[in-house]
Amino acid sequence: MSIRQALIYAANPHQRNLPLQMLIDGEGTKRSALEIILREAAGAGIEEFCIVVCPGDEESYTKAWGDMTTLTDVASTFALVERQRGQQLKDQAQLDGWQRDGSADHVASLCDWE
Repeated sequence: MSIRQALIYAANPHQRNLPLQMLIDGEGTKRSALEIILREAAGAGIEEFCIVVCPGDEESYTKAWGDMTTLTDVASTFALVERQRGQQLKDQAQLDGWQRDGSADHVASLCDWE
């Protein structure tokens, strides 16, 4: 099975600035955490990204996106989540409930997958 789509949920109202933080990558280049994540995932074969953000955060995330023009085979889009569903997941074991209660389907439906 080949995974080629990634959904990055960055809309937690209390931690949504974490992906915007600037870090130094493995090559010594200053990049946003978001750009580092996207580059690593693209290098692992992800071809399509959907980043879920809160309304009003699109401009900040576009700036944090960085120069992704070098990744010509990667498609990307933003999705806005108007409201929270369920709870913040604090443990991987909680993902099963997130899948069952419809939250995962709701977030995935916001993305404009090609």
